[in-house]
Amino acid sequence: MSLIEQLPSFYLNSKYVNNIMECDEQELKLLIEALEDLRNQLYVGTATWGLEFYERDLGIDVDISKPYEERRESIKAKMIGQGTTTLQMIKD
Repeated sequence: MSLIEQLPSFYLNSKYVNNIMECDEQELKLLIEALEDLRNQLYVGTATWGLEFYERDLGIDVDISKPYEERRESIKAKMIGQGTTTLQMIKD
């Protein structure tokens, strides 16, 4: 449903109001797309430009030349892993 359809019917014939609503719809669409992209960055499995933040937080070297999937796998492994297994860890 478009924004103009949300207004009272007497606005439907107004070129001025229609123009404003068309512009608002375009801006709203861009905002929704930006929010969806931001939400995707919150999950390693869908992140793209946000992978850099995960890598920095986890102490992984940031290499944007690597494919997203390879970077995601490194991040997931680092998040799950406890580091190198040592004799002391086994004893504990």
